[in-house]
Amino acid sequence: MLWKSHDKGPNIPGDKHITCMLPLELTHIVLGYSDGTIGRSSFAELVHLNSTLAPEDVSDIPLDGFIVGLHIAQNDRTGERLIVGGADDGSVAIWSLESMKTLARWVLFISPLQRVLHLRHDKGGPLRGCLLCIAGDGTIAVIALDDYQFLYMVPGAPAPLIKVCTSGDNLLLLYGDDRARLWDVKTLEFWRSMNMEKAKEYSTRAVGQNCPSRCI
Repeated sequence: MLWKSHDKGPNIPGDKHITCMLPLELTHIVLGYSDGTIGRSSFAELVHLNSTLAPEDVSDIPLDGFIVGLHIAQNDRTGERLIVGGADDGSVAIWSLESMKTLARWVLFISPLQRVLHLRHDKGGPLRGCLLCIAGDGTIAVIALDDYQFLYMVPGAPAPLIKVCTSGDNLLLLYGDDRARLWDVKTLEFWRSMNMEKAKEYSTRAVGQNCPSRCI
């Protein structure tokens, strides 16, 4: 779950304040701050943040904006647990959950990061192990999680993005205006635009051809 504050929340020394939270377990939570850093804390410590305490585990390099979203991911090769987050300036970063060290960061979007999809089970597909970082305007940045490399961008659309489907080399994006776009993620080509009925036919045909189809 993700909670965003509408005020300054618990006070931190100086002008720094909490802008979002990501609960991890019953006892631990990751905090996003107005100065572009994140920190790992406990609920017990959080209760006392309005006095003199502040999390000891804080990220090393700040983003150039306040943190608006935090998501959990895992590097399947190393087993390392990661935090993926974004700031209000459209930047995106990956941090190590254990050390809070910044592993990679980019300025990717013109609107803030809204959602992160980790395609861990896309067997045999070119997107396996990748992160789909989705901005508020539907633009998608594809990041290889194994080496923290930004691969390419999929442009957004006038209507909001409501569903993402993968099938082999194909990426099917469904939008709120009952339209869909089909992309080939291997050749990075835009194939076609279609209505929602045609998109459903495509998904059914992919399953019939024993090509696994997965929608998120």
